[in-house]
Amino acid sequence: MTLIRWQCVTYAMKNIRVIAVFAWGAFAPLLLTSCSLFCGCPEPCPVAEVPADVPPEESVTPAVPKPRVPEKSPSRSAWPRLFLESKDAGAAPPAVVAGGLVATEEEVALALRASGAESRADVVNNLRQELLILDYLRESGLDDDPEFEARARHLLRSQLVQLVIAEAIEDEALVSEDEVRAVYNERRAQYTQPARVSIRLILVSTEAEAAAVMERLQEGEDFGALASEFSQHSSRRVGGVLEPFSRGTYSTELEDLAFSLRSGEVGSVPTTRGVFIVEKQADSRESITPYETVAPGIRAELEQRKRAEAERRFLEALAADPEGMASGRGGQGAGGGQDSGVE
Repeated sequence: MTLIRWQCVTYAMKNIRVIAVFAWGAFAPLLLTSCSLFCGCPEPCPVAEVPADVPPEESVTPAVPKPRVPEKSPSRSAWPRLFLESKDAGAAPPAVVAGGLVATEEEVALALRASGAESRADVVNNLRQELLILDYLRESGLDDDPEFEARARHLLRSQLVQLVIAEAIEDEALVSEDEVRAVYNERRAQYTQPARVSIRLILVSTEAEAAAVMERLQEGEDFGALASEFSQHSSRRVGGVLEPFSRGTYSTELEDLAFSLRSGEVGSVPTTRGVFIVEKQADSRESITPYETVAPGIRAELEQRKRAEAERRFLEALAADPEGMASGRGGQGAGGGQDSGVE
């Protein structure tokens, strides 16, 4: 009896794989039906079938999907890399190299146009300084400071907004030579310096006093000394000298005498205040500031005025129809092709 049991165990050990396959085929439907009863599936759960060409002794191991690894979020310090990454020197020869960063010839040309500078050396020096500062930012880790990042983003956003507006209204802020010349002609009186005269004077009360002073002047006495001694005008403290003046400053009688005399000549005229004795020292003719001198200032003023008006129209149009403004970029512009001249 013991021998029979041992033979059975030996047979089972040798054919265990065959017995397992047979058992799975016989009892799998019953197990799946039970699964549908317990888990509530409308149909029996699907079963992976063993391919017919696979020998019974070989098992098929289903593929286990790998767990999804979340992508690494970008580092906070990546925000300024647009400005900090070194250019590919093979793409364009570097024009400026500083601190591991480079600026190309194209960037130098852009800086020249943007700054309006005439000296290339000045632009190159400025770019080299900027590269050194950006390299310091990259190496110091300052860009990892959240507060610094927030401030930098705010500054960059503000400058970007101004750049977008400037590009959008660029054509509307142009000022022609005719517009500048028209404003100059309108303001001609403002740019005109009237004729001026410089004199010394002595004010006395009577004609007799004036005649006595005139006689001493003819004898060669100093006008300033006599003004300090006899004049009743406040200028006596400085020898009778007046600041250069144009017409409309003093009485008509005094001004007519002063402008009619030649330099170094002396004359007198009675007025309601007394008798004025006048010595003409110098004069200057009427002059006007040349157009070339004031034209740059006029142009800047008109450009600023036009730019402010064009920006107002652009923002109003953008608020009213954002999509239309964006799709119409490169067309007539914010002003719809209207004349933006300065009245």
